[in-house]
Amino acid sequence: MKELKNNDNNMFEDLGNTVRDYIDMRIDEIKLSLTENLSLIFNNLIFIFIITLILALILIFLGLALSTWMEEITNSAIIGNIITAGLFIILGIIVSIFRKNLFTNTFVKLFTKLFFDTKKVKHD
Repeated sequence: MKELKNNDNNMFEDLGNTVRDYIDMRIDEIKLSLTENLSLIFNNLIFIFIITLILALILIFLGLALSTWMEEITNSAIIGNIITAGLFIILGIIVSIFRKNLFTNTFVKLFTKLFFDTKKVKHD
């Protein structure tokens, strides 16, 4: 009878150890998944920042070139700068009108793909 109780205790102890090991492995899996997702997010944020910086510099130089060209056409620096500023204002209005399609939907798709990628999900 005493041996039966010892076997039951060993069985429950083994079961408890197995459950603890499983929980520890799941926690490690979640940590690894979180680390992977955070590294992908930071990678994408750095990429977006660099692209934005490059595009801003390109826009500045194109604005200067357009302003100089308009200055030569109109023979007036003020009118050339006003035309260039007007074109940038129009561009800003167009971007603000389409910002949802340009930015919001793009970022929602990006983060959805990062966090809910069905190819990476493992079903136990």
